[in-house]
Amino acid sequence: MLKSLREWVFGRPSVVGEDRLRAWAEGRGWVFKRSAKHDGFIIETPDGAPGWRIEWGPSARRYIGSHELRLRGDTGIDPQTHALVMPKPLLDALEREIYSQYTDNVQTRLDEETPEEMRWLAMSPRLLGGALGSLRGRFAVVGNVAPWMTAWIGGPLGEAFLVFAASLQGDPTPVAPLSPDATSELSTQPITPMAMIARRSELILRVAMPVPHLPTMEQAVVLFDLALREARRFGEAAGDA
Repeated sequence: MLKSLREWVFGRPSVVGEDRLRAWAEGRGWVFKRSAKHDGFIIETPDGAPGWRIEWGPSARRYIGSHELRLRGDTGIDPQTHALVMPKPLLDALEREIYSQYTDNVQTRLDEETPEEMRWLAMSPRLLGGALGSLRGRFAVVGNVAPWMTAWIGGPLGEAFLVFAASLQGDPTPVAPLSPDATSELSTQPITPMAMIARRSELILRVAMPVPHLPTMEQAVVLFDLALREARRFGEAAGDA
């Protein structure tokens, strides 16, 4: 109530870099608008264009942090297909947390309060070895349709994840895949929390972003656009599995 009154009197505070973000979106023919419920924003394709949207605001996932960038789009694949792509250190940490909660006899609370992609860690297998392609050693992939997941990440998308991961750490040079024996190196390297989630025919990219950062948004759009096209391209494999 107090916040609403303050906004009525003084107006809503602007998003950091709002003018630049608006110009960037509108320069590409997209629609920029402020979020109704919080101090964030939404960027959408115009009516009649293939549906997707960019959102920035408070995070809906504790493992991401306080604020996040979200990109959403329809894949058209079987709605029963689900998958999670995440930096390996982050997924390993979440998997340990899930295991601890299950062994502490709080399964009811876990089922009610835990995001679905975290529950997959207890129910769905990981891709292993060569099935991870270029992501091996740096990212982990969990899901319920292995042929589709392998095809999805096995081409240019795997390399695009590495390019994006490097950009998040401020490194313009894409990182090379690690061998299984070298994965311990990652424990000492900072990572920016991120997750690519496929569920109910929708693809979602979540990236930790305390304040809007246009260069990272541009990189995220490149990754998401490719992930969406590759998901649709291999959708038939998911439907036949």
